[in-house]
Amino acid sequence: MKVIKMDNFKISSANISNPISPKLEIDDSPTIDTNSYHKEELEMNKVIIINSIFMIWVGIITIIVCIACYIFKLTDNFYIGISGVFIDFFSGTILYLVNNSTKTKNEYFKESAKVDSERRIVKLIESSTDETFRQKQIAKLVENYCQGK
Repeated sequence: MKVIKMDNFKISSANISNPISPKLEIDDSPTIDTNSYHKEELEMNKVIIINSIFMIWVGIITIIVCIACYIFKLTDNFYIGISGVFIDFFSGTILYLVNNSTKTKNEYFKESAKVDSERRIVKLIESSTDETFRQKQIAKLVENYCQGK
């Protein structure tokens, strides 16, 4: 039996005597509901980004107030400015990490959508009763898969 294994499905000949009549087998591993999860993730990232930007401004204002107090001799301590620097550094780090995490998640969701699309195509081909149509479509799937890698 000849088997061509792809990412989420495999094409195998039903038996050795008839290798022209392939059979599609779909890998039915569960996938997450990308729409709801992705929307929630985007909302959470939006809140984190807005809060990080707000905290960066709080840090900048803290530094400016500290410098003004030191210049006008309202205080001899310049240590308060360190808290502003810490706030800016911490908020900037969170912003950087959220952006990198968002990029990675977006790539994951694109791949997940691609896998779901391929599964729908395979189910459509399987449901066809026209053998020549099935053979042509399976040949196209294999050709597209081999060109993509």
